Formats: sequence, structure tokens, C-alpha cells
Amino acid sequence: MRKISIYLLLSGMSIICFAGRNPSPKWIDLGVKISYSPNILFNLNQFNDNIYSPKYSAGYVFGGKLGFNFNDEHQIIVEGLHAMRNYEIDLKSELISGTQLFKHTSLDIPLLYRKNDSNGGYFEIGPQLSLYNNPEIEFDGTTLGGDYSDELVKNNYAAVMGFGQYVGLGDKLGFMFGFRFGYNLTDIISKDYQTDAGSFLYTPITEEAVESFEYEATNPMFAMVTLEFNFDLGYMVSSKCGKSTKFMLF
Repeated sequence: MRKISIYLLLSGMSIICFAGRNPSPKWIDLGVKISYSPNILFNLNQFNDNIYSPKYSAGYVFGGKLGFNFNDEHQIIVEGLHAMRNYEIDLKSELISGTQLFKHTSLDIPLLYRKNDSNGGYFEIGPQLSLYNNPEIEFDGTTLGGDYSDELVKNNYAAVMGFGQYVGLGDKLGFMFGFRFGYNLTDIISKDYQTDAGSFLYTPITEEAVESFEYEATNPMFAMVTLEFNFDLGYMVSSKCGKSTKFMLF
């Protein structure tokens, strides 16, 4: 009986403490994103070789976001994104003529700091880890045989920055429109396949190009036009009569 009385007393004190809780400015939100993503492979050999002419190409990105808000201004976000990217290049010479398409999927995991301003705008910056999968090469619409998985670096790192604007839906729901830009910091070709004859993404064709060839890294660059829907999940509260903190759903 004494144990029951003590339990009820402690429970009552807890209720009293959190009844007078102090809402913390910290809260967590969840988001869903979808993006249209123009991209290009940056390789100096391709840009300096008149036979290779990069074309406008794009892919699509979608996934989710988890955000930890320290206050109305500062936020850390982590995302899990599924990306489908395409890179097209026209080849025109006496030996070969046509369009080469390199495509792959990836799991992109950006970890970004986001700064929000009082007008609903935001700026974000941080690193991104990309896990490449399913590389394929097509030429004039025909898939070329071969497995290129070993020729790509599986784990790639990019620097990412972006900006956007909150459009609004309500107190707990938010709709944002934004732009994001990224550049891969490392060569996506595996070291074992960085040869004096190029790689599967660039090979010198003319006699002049072969004689002057020096291997150059291949670094993807991308942009993203993004729609983001956010939902405020919950916030942290602390009691007035102690240092206890709880997570409360909105």
C-alpha cells in the first residue's frame, strides 16, 4: 500500500511539473521532396575534344527529409533521396557518329545546414554521400553490353548548396520551392580503370587526341528544381520544476 501511495505521489508531481511545462523552441519536422534535375559530366578531355559535344540532359529525384529545428532560424536536415540521372553526349567524326547516353541510379544522402530568414526564404549548404547503382551505356538508343559497376566509384561525395522560399499551407504544413546545386568532389571512375587510353565515359578517337591525351577526372555536376512538403511532427518540452525534457507531438 505504501508503494502504491509513493507511486501515485510521484505521478502526481510529474503531472504538475509538465502541466506547467515550458515549450522549447526546438522541434522536428518531416518532409517529402520531388525534383527535376539537369546534370552534366565535367571532364576536361570531353570539353576540349571537338568530337564530343555534351547535350542538355536531366533526371529526377524524390525522397524524404528529416529536419531538426533549433529555432525559427537554424536547422539541420538529413535526406534520403532516390536519383535517376542521365548524361548525353553527341559524337561526330569520320569514324563514329551518334549519341552516347550514360545513366545510373543512386541513393543520395545530403546532410545540410539550413538558415531560414524572417521572410520565409532559406539558404542551405553541406556535404552529400551518393551510392551509385545500375550504370548503363546506350548508343543511339541501343544498350551496350557489359557491366560497368566495377568501373564506377560506389561511394561518391559532393558539395551541395541551395536556396528557396516558403510558400505556405498552414501552421503545421509547409510548402517550399527551391533550387539546389551540387558538384562531385571526387572522380567517379575507379582507380583501376583510370587508364592511359581513357575510360568507358571518354576515349580519345582521333590520332591527334590520342597523342596529346592525359587522363582527366570525371566529376558530375547537377542542379535541382525542388518542391518540398513539410509536416511539423513534434517539439521538445521541459518541466518547470526540474531538468526533465520530453518529446511531444504537435
